[in-house]
Order: sequence, then structure tokens, then C-alpha cells
Amino acid sequence: MDVSMGSIQLPVSTMNIFNNVAILTLVPLFETYLYPALKARGKELSMLTKIGLGFSIALAAMVAAAIVEAVRVKNTPAPGNYFDEAARNNISPCRSIDNYNPYQYQKWYADPSSETEPSNCHSTCSTIVNNLLSLDCITCDDIPQMSRVSILWQVPQFVLIGLSEIFASITSLEFFYSQAPSNMRSVSQACNLFTNALGSWLTIPLTLLVNADPNNEWIPKTNIDDGHLDYYFYLLAALMLAALGVFYRISQGFQYADPAVLEALAAEGQLNSSSSSSSNADSHSGNVNKGLESGESSSLSPLLSDNNDK
Repeated sequence: MDVSMGSIQLPVSTMNIFNNVAILTLVPLFETYLYPALKARGKELSMLTKIGLGFSIALAAMVAAAIVEAVRVKNTPAPGNYFDEAARNNISPCRSIDNYNPYQYQKWYADPSSETEPSNCHSTCSTIVNNLLSLDCITCDDIPQMSRVSILWQVPQFVLIGLSEIFASITSLEFFYSQAPSNMRSVSQACNLFTNALGSWLTIPLTLLVNADPNNEWIPKTNIDDGHLDYYFYLLAALMLAALGVFYRISQGFQYADPAVLEALAAEGQLNSSSSSSSNADSHSGNVNKGLESGESSSLSPLLSDNNDK
């Protein structure tokens, strides 16, 4: 995508900033204005409602990403070779022009120890001309082109993801903390974070699945324009919709725990723990006393035996 903003060239990685900015900006606004206003009107959002809303916004973000990707590909010029000046000047910001440079490949072929091999060039023969590999023996891939669509069209997607994290991720921390006894909250939070880790791990088999057909990879390793990244985003949206349906089904019968009951359970757990500790201590003390009595009896036996002999 076009990373220029006037005379400024935006680094691709800056897009993640909009996610963080959205969270840092909206969290105080929600806590200060939105949530109190809804509560005052008798429309306070429950924790499960917030999480479901977060899931819905994440789904919308994936659909938006798919649409933007489809528009990006449609507005991307066809790849060109290195000798096409227009293609060189419009190279994708995710690529390095040196990897498509046949002259750089000549230098590397002549002195591999001091030059970097262009990853998108390779030799087809070994003819040497003037101590350099002939250009006729060098083949380089076509240069992926930068789309005419501005990269700023990705901003809404990152803002939506930040918004979904506010409703779903932050609220899930509150949910797993408030719905467990005090002596089980660390375990409860660990389960919550484990689901996050599991979701990140699932991207690995999911990527392998969509790239199972080498002739029709959705996320190709070389030129992303040859794939179907928009299909991948639609797949994520479909999975999010399925997860949202399961979540809605389960949450319908959920009853929030009474804080008094949770405190009673925690107190009972502490009492049982204390009783168990006391029992172990009494048992240990009894064993020690028995040992002392046995020791005393053993030490008195010779004395009694001597008295009897006398």
C-alpha cells in the first residue's frame, strides 16, 4: 500500500500504534463517561455483554480488513522487472530493491564473502564476461508493486481491534477475577491467559491449512499479491462468528456468583487448610512424643536392670 503521507514516508510498523492509541484514549473515556451514563439510565452493560460486544467488533474488523485487502489488490499495478524504472520506483514498501538487482547478483557471484546474495535472483548458467557473471545468466523475479491505495485505510481496522480489546480482553480480566473465590483467582486468571495463548497458537495450523495447496496458497511466501489474503480475513470473520454464537449460547444460562458466597467459599477453604495444617502438626507432635517416650524407656531399661541385679 502507499505509505506516503505528503513528503513523509510512514514505516509499515507504525500501523500498530493506532491500536495502542485507541486503547489508551478510549479506556478513560469509557470509564469516565460511557459506562456511568449507561448505568444512570438503567442500561448498564454486564460483563458478558461487553465481551460479546468485543467479539462482534473483532468480527467487523476482520470484514473491514478483507474489504481493504481486496481493494488494495485491485489497485496494485502489475509487477515489473528491474530494468523498468517505473517498477523500480514503485516497489512495495515491504521489499528491498537490492533483492531484485541483477548487478548486485553479479557482485555477489564474484565475491560471495563480502557481498549479500539477492534473495530473488538466481543463475541459469555460468558464463563469465569481464570477470563477472553474464547478465544473460541471471534471472530475477518481477518486482512487487506498491498499491495506489493509501495505507491509512488500515487505520479503522486497528482502531476496531483496539475497541474490541477494551470490551472483550479487559472485561475478561475482570470477569475471571470477580467470579472466582480469592484463593482461586490466580488459577482463574491463568486459564484466561491460556485461552489467549491458545488463540495465538491456532494461527499456525490455520496458516498451514490455507496454504495446503501449493498452487493456490492464500498467504504465499514470495508475493502476497499472488495469494488470497482477503479470503483469510473472511475465514477469521467466519470463525469469529461461530465463536460468538457459541459464546451467546453458553452465556444465556450463566448466573453471576454472589460475592458473599465467594467469600464464604474462600473462608471455608482457608479453614480446611488450617485444619489440615493443625492435624498434620498434631500428628507430627504425637510422633515426636512417642519417640521421646520410647527413647526414655530405652534409656531407663539398663538402670532398672542394674537395680534388679543389685
